[in-house]
Amino acid sequence: SALNYWEPLQLDRRSWSSLYQQVPSPEEGDFFKAEWVLRYDHLPKNVKYYLSADYAVAPEQEGKDPDWSVILCWAVDTERNIYLVDGWKGRTTPDQWIESLLDLAEEYKPMKHIAGGGVIRHGTESFLRDAMRRRGVYVTSECLSESHGKQVNARAFQGMMASGFVYWPRNCELTEWVLRQLIGFGTLTHDDAVDACAMLGRHLGRIWAPNKGRLAKPTHVFKVGLIPVSQLGAKKMKTKIT
Repeated sequence: SALNYWEPLQLDRRSWSSLYQQVPSPEEGDFFKAEWVLRYDHLPKNVKYYLSADYAVAPEQEGKDPDWSVILCWAVDTERNIYLVDGWKGRTTPDQWIESLLDLAEEYKPMKHIAGGGVIRHGTESFLRDAMRRRGVYVTSECLSESHGKQVNARAFQGMMASGFVYWPRNCELTEWVLRQLIGFGTLTHDDAVDACAMLGRHLGRIWAPNKGRLAKPTHVFKVGLIPVSQLGAKKMKTKIT
């Protein structure tokens, strides 16, 4: 029958969605699955905050589709459950995403800010150092190597989601934007939110690992700060949960 003819093709969800349904990404991704998404309404007490980020340098221009800069703020409770609580995204120059980073650092006093250790870090580090002193806002940053590939880097966060340790706020625009990238990972043009989530997963996976001798040190640790700059249109996606 016609139904039986299509059944084998439907087993490959990515090909079925893109070739036969004209949908670039299936509703449930191959790497992150929609069934892993858990919601929450209220944060527990006694949480520790972390910032994880993926940065770009090109501002949005007419006719262009540059990468996003993404900063995500997470809370981690005493049972090692993880909650997205706030964040920012924008297609801006570095002075604007640095301001947003320090706004979040000032509000939440995070234990650590985790980001990539590539070319962007080398190009902005001196500015971050100087800006930190001028604004008087401090956060310890850990820069992780991105040389292993996106899927390898995202494995720890994938396992945390699959195990039911990651929770997302309801009715939040930023949450839905992040989840669209996670569930469509590997099929979408942009995966900046995936990279930001991967940074958190790698950091927590490292500090939570059983002590089998000395843990590998991060590639770079430095203090971050910024000078106040005028608001130039970068949109902060607030999702404060109480």
